[in-house]
Amino acid sequence: MESLKNITIPSDYILYIAGGFMLLGIFLGFFKKITVYRDFKDLGLVYLLLVIPLGIGLLTSQFGGSEKIKQAAMWAVIGLDSFILILIFIQTYKDNSNIFATVLAFYVKVFLGILFTFYLFQFIFPDRATSEQRRKSRAFSGMILLLLTPIVFGLVRNRVWDYERKINSR
Repeated sequence: MESLKNITIPSDYILYIAGGFMLLGIFLGFFKKITVYRDFKDLGLVYLLLVIPLGIGLLTSQFGGSEKIKQAAMWAVIGLDSFILILIFIQTYKDNSNIFATVLAFYVKVFLGILFTFYLFQFIFPDRATSEQRRKSRAFSGMILLLLTPIVFGLVRNRVWDYERKINSR
């Protein structure tokens, strides 16, 4: 038992395991064994996880304010994002009904959604000093988006927009 105490897991292996779970979730989602994104409304909820902090941060930076306002904005971001995460997890469980599939789909859903939203904002608003750096940042973000867009679109199970469903059901 003494020899087991000295074993440490390198951080590279943790990244390999996380990447393996990501690839497994993408693979199962493409073949519709698990439901990662139910529809585009579900996809929009995941994008809100990053848009809400950016929006509230933009408002507090533009209008300034005291430390109480900044602290209230931080708690608002934490509360709204926690509520959205719980809502996303409940919807993912309703779609999959298996705890392993739910956790795997939730992991893929949140990670890809945040990654896609981050690079979308980097593409629209590059934050570099010179125009050459902004151009390179925009080009890199565009390439990442070019790779992520078909993956995210392939993981959406019901590709019918919500308003089209209502029109066709009449």
